[in-house]
Amino acid sequence: MTLTGRLVANENARNWLLTARAQGIGAWRGRVTEVMRGWHLPEPALELGQLGVTELLTNVTRHVPDQECRLLLARLRGGLTIVQVLDRSSTFPLVLTTPPDPEAVTGRGLWLLGQLVDDFGCFRHVWDDGTVGKSVWFALRCEKDATC
Repeated sequence: MTLTGRLVANENARNWLLTARAQGIGAWRGRVTEVMRGWHLPEPALELGQLGVTELLTNVTRHVPDQECRLLLARLRGGLTIVQVLDRSSTFPLVLTTPPDPEAVTGRGLWLLGQLVDDFGCFRHVWDDGTVGKSVWFALRCEKDATC
């Protein structure tokens, strides 16, 4: 992944503009883990953050022609952590409502993520240049230094 913009950060949020590349997903997984660890989130939350950011960024590399995207992390009151990826495609992902076929090659990532996190969704997003894209996000509820 290529960092194409500035990092906006404060104590409770991180925000990166990046170009999604399959070979760079591990590095972004590491950044998300580092931030969440700095927030003193428990290991299960770190693992879900890793799984989720991997799935969201992989979907950008596979399904979005313009791979510039924005990755956001936010820690809110009440132990809520949000991980969000905004991309430049207006096509919403297909999320299965029933367990996927075990023989299927694709289609299980977002379904599985939705089963593991506290909340999950997608909404339209309009970029500053007028491009209509989407935001795909998930939420984890964990108090710092506690179990989820």
